[in-house]
Amino acid sequence: MGGGSSGGGMSGVGGVGVSARPATPGGRGAPISFQRQPSTKRLLTIQWTFPVYKAPVTQPREGQTVARSAEAALPREDAFAQLAGDDRRPLLVLRECSACKGTDHALIHRQMNNDVTLLLTRFFHCVKLPTHVIEGNHAFRNLFTERPAHLFLSSADGSNYLALNGDQTQTELWKAMYDLLGREYELDAKSAVKELVKLLSVFDHVESRISEVRERLDLEIEKRGPDSPKVKELEQDLRDLREQKTKAERRRDELLDLKLRPRVALGPDAPRR
Repeated sequence: MGGGSSGGGMSGVGGVGVSARPATPGGRGAPISFQRQPSTKRLLTIQWTFPVYKAPVTQPREGQTVARSAEAALPREDAFAQLAGDDRRPLLVLRECSACKGTDHALIHRQMNNDVTLLLTRFFHCVKLPTHVIEGNHAFRNLFTERPAHLFLSSADGSNYLALNGDQTQTELWKAMYDLLGREYELDAKSAVKELVKLLSVFDHVESRISEVRERLDLEIEKRGPDSPKVKELEQDLRDLREQKTKAERRRDELLDLKLRPRVALGPDAPRR
């Protein structure tokens, strides 16, 4: 590590080091902010998809001047095929209702830390469906049983289906998610999530330090010019911090790749769970 404010003891995760020395008060920059930084916010954002099925257009009958789209519920197998598309990850499907429309309350506990839940969603194809999906002629109606679940997990083809009512405990939700991920991926999701939780702190620390050092660098150039010895020191600090961030990004990408297991094609008479 170079000299200056990013020196000192190092701690980290998966080979990613983090400077342990905090910002120096008394005119040397603002204290480090422990607010979520951009990389962490992106990791903790659910990547929802909002599928819309376009029914095939039927040819106009004799006497009709306009072709019509047939609105009808797809067979269950076809509905899952349409929902999954080319994404082989397991499905996490949330059905909105009038009470929770526009929120993730069926998945997120408002009074608890949801970092693990949000990180787990990164290994799922997350789908949000509208309130009227339970109407009889909606294309995706047959994704649900007669008593539609608020939330369900399944393999991409609809096997390993587990319905949740939306008020499950966090422990119950995590167990269901981990169980399915164990079936679907070759690598261990629990180990990956444990390390990803630690990486959140790495990103928050490094990115807040980058912002602080940038601010100090701009101030030093403004006061003493670009040839100030302190400028060189701060520029080295920035290079060191950016290298730490790059290492953290590489480790994040490794952890997010759990290696999907090859899918075994089911015969027409094979039971589906």
